[in-house]
Amino acid sequence: MCKIKTCKRPGFLKGGIGAHMNPRKVNQRILAIGTKIEMEHTNNKCAAMWIAIDHIREHGPAYYPALIKMEKRLSSRRKRK
Repeated sequence: MCKIKTCKRPGFLKGGIGAHMNPRKVNQRILAIGTKIEMEHTNNKCAAMWIAIDHIREHGPAYYPALIKMEKRLSSRRKRK
């Protein structure tokens, strides 16, 4: 199981549906995937982790695997054209 270092929610991330979640209670493999994906939008790994927690809390643990699958499908369509 992937363990990512947890950190406090940055002050600039106000609210959020996962703001009161314990990061250790989230599936660590999915959280690591989500954090990596959210790093596309920020260079702050702590912020990326909390954004991922928000998305996992809002959409469920299948969110990031479904996102990866969708991006692969779209990428393969672009290559065929």
